Amino acid sequence: MTSWKTTLTHPAGVSVTQYWNAKMTGTGPSRTFTNADYNGTVPAGGSTTFGYIGSYTGTGTPPAPPSPDLGPLGGGVHPTSS
Repeated sequence: MTSWKTTLTHPAGVSVTQYWNAKMTGTGPSRTFTNADYNGTVPAGGSTTFGYIGSYTGTGTPPAPPSPDLGPLGGGVHPTSS
């Protein structure tokens, strides 16, 4: 594939404070991560990773981490052509 993206939806009170190996867009609870300029092309059988750090402001137990939108491949990404 030549590019990838995945969308995470967080519960209220959660924000993304840092991220790496990706570009991030979105506001509120939904954030979309797409490949960085250097890791969009992934060969067959290959892999790439990205990460983020979130914070929670609220009362009570912090919510569970979000489940990614796994897309058609079930691997956490939506391949697109570029």
